[in-house]
Amino acid sequence: MSSHEQPRAGWAKFLHTTNGPIWYRGYFAADREKATSAKGASSKDKGATSKEIDLLLKHFDVENLIVGHTSQKQIESRYQGRVIAIDSSIKEGHYGEVLFIEQGKKWRGSLSGKVLPLYHQ
Repeated sequence: MSSHEQPRAGWAKFLHTTNGPIWYRGYFAADREKATSAKGASSKDKGATSKEIDLLLKHFDVENLIVGHTSQKQIESRYQGRVIAIDSSIKEGHYGEVLFIEQGKKWRGSLSGKVLPLYHQ
């Protein structure tokens, strides 16, 4: 059941589709391709290109896309730091991180309280 009284329309509908920039998993296509090829399969989606990432950033007038919904071992940056994956598997309860952004600099914060670098700054 949706929490919205009316279906999403316009930009909201685009942003929240599986191919919209929020839910799109092609940012992690290289990881998925390794996993599927190990199982003898292949994915149709080869992932976003660097040019496509640049178009999204320019269109939304932002420096980074910060995305979740695809678990990583830690917070990571992709596409030379333009895409930041923040789903650090905290939902599994074993580990997790938070992303700190201050004056344009980004860091990872661990559950133990350590502040760690986020590469590709």
